[in-house]
Amino acid sequence: MHRGRFLVATHRDTKEQAIIPMLARATAQDDNEHARLPPEGFLETYTPASEKSRAYHIHATDGSKGFEATFKSLQQLHVNSAVHSRDIFTPVEIVTSTALSSATKAVASKMTKNNTAKKVGHDYKIVGGDNKAEASVSVIKRQLRRVAKLQPLSGVKEHAAPMAVAWVHNNPGLDTGLIGLSQWRTAVCLRCSPNKVWKQIPWEW
Repeated sequence: MHRGRFLVATHRDTKEQAIIPMLARATAQDDNEHARLPPEGFLETYTPASEKSRAYHIHATDGSKGFEATFKSLQQLHVNSAVHSRDIFTPVEIVTSTALSSATKAVASKMTKNNTAKKVGHDYKIVGGDNKAEASVSVIKRQLRRVAKLQPLSGVKEHAAPMAVAWVHNNPGLDTGLIGLSQWRTAVCLRCSPNKVWKQIPWEW
């Protein structure tokens, strides 16, 4: 059983980040502790993608077929994916400008300024892959390993530590700790008894 699963999306320009918890998932190799994590399916990726993405966005992901089907269904541009098993991390795709809406073309033009795209005649050569999101995942895992919480817990606890780590990393400083403590006290002390904290998940209220 694979627990503590997430979808991680990062905006290459604004650096905004979305970390979306996913349900635990069983595999045919559950008796093998080294079994590969199953790829995300269409039903898992469609809803968060439809909520977070915009029609003019240019999407670059890993090789999961779920993402490919999702953005095809949403009729949004999805460039070549990274294929980690073949050591393809920064695939490049040439997208014809006639296939882009004016808004998406403006995004592609903006990407040329940070070297993730290049204008080639009337077309655009765009770097795909998910390195930006992979970097975010790496930070989360490294920080969890430091505090011996890399192994996901079961039940409602399995997403708490990774999301806390991501929040602290994106909002460093003493204020973050004080805000977190204040929110926790408000949620727990005013809404439920301490012995029911993990069962009622007050931070989702």
